[in-house]
Amino acid sequence: MLEVTTVQAIEDVTTNLIIGRTVLIVGKVGIGKTEIGRQASKLYRNWLLANGLPHVQAFLTTNELPIIDQRAANLDPTDVTVPMPDAATRTVINCVPEWLPRENRDGPVGVLYLDEWTNAPIGVQAMLDRLVLEHELPNYKFPAGWRIIGTGNTKSDRAAAGAFSRASANRIAIIYLGLSVKAWLAHAKAIGVAPELTSFIGWCDQQKIGEQALHCYPANSADPVPFPTPRSITACSPYFSMGLKDSALHRQLAYNLGTDSADAIMKHLATFRLMPDLNAILTDPANAPVPREESVIYVLNVGLASMASLANIATIATYVKRLDQMYQAAFWSDAIANDQHLEATREHVQFMISQSKADIDA
Repeated sequence: MLEVTTVQAIEDVTTNLIIGRTVLIVGKVGIGKTEIGRQASKLYRNWLLANGLPHVQAFLTTNELPIIDQRAANLDPTDVTVPMPDAATRTVINCVPEWLPRENRDGPVGVLYLDEWTNAPIGVQAMLDRLVLEHELPNYKFPAGWRIIGTGNTKSDRAAAGAFSRASANRIAIIYLGLSVKAWLAHAKAIGVAPELTSFIGWCDQQKIGEQALHCYPANSADPVPFPTPRSITACSPYFSMGLKDSALHRQLAYNLGTDSADAIMKHLATFRLMPDLNAILTDPANAPVPREESVIYVLNVGLASMASLANIATIATYVKRLDQMYQAAFWSDAIANDQHLEATREHVQFMISQSKADIDA
């Protein structure tokens, strides 16, 4: 089964929105399926502004792309089409539920988001099949400019996913989202996740346990048990700016990620705090202190790589040149993995030249 990265999924969902093909994004709990749909919807809006019909362009000039978010798992078949008795004719007629999009109310274009589609009862899936394939329900016509994105889990994710109709699967494009540590680190950097957390996940990735640290289901249990996912780790970011005592911080992490993850993060935090101030490095890279302890340099490298960008790479490279050659190589490997644009920078080219000379001299 083909699995794609977050960036690929956003691109591929956008492509299907453009051609009008319904998409189902499938992946582990908490790895960002909903966010992918949101990002793709923004790109689709941009495409419509450049290529849409004049009335669509006019609408989107003053409006965001409308999104209707409906939890498919919470629906009954009668929530999709509602049978109501008609006293006058002594028959049962079908009424249209309020949540379905209407062009005169919601706009000429938009996205209907069916979250937890794979958890929906088979009867609901059957009703949604007609909506997807025929773009209509009894007494209802799905607006031509609207699109459908669904999300779901597999049974192996133990997320209450039920049997998914093969008839449904054959009517849609199904995109399986893989778990990518590098993709999460890039996203976390972009949205300002606490460096203590990105440093921890980056360090775990270097230790070849990055995926386990980023996402780990708990053992089978009927009780509510916290566990780490990209979603729950990102949600812990605000705790690090609240000035909490370590005991309180540990508790908050345990509430969200489980005790094992909380213990590991707090252990990493002890090393993280020995690092030179990253802002001091950016301010004065030629004179900022360089730690001697290997474990601290290791974590420092991860932190520098996670914050490196085209805007600050010259400054960071000035500091990195003061490290031993093997740590320089580790920095550039991680930095380019996080942002491929850094590979073509003058600073990286200079490093490669210096490394080649060192190999020749050796």
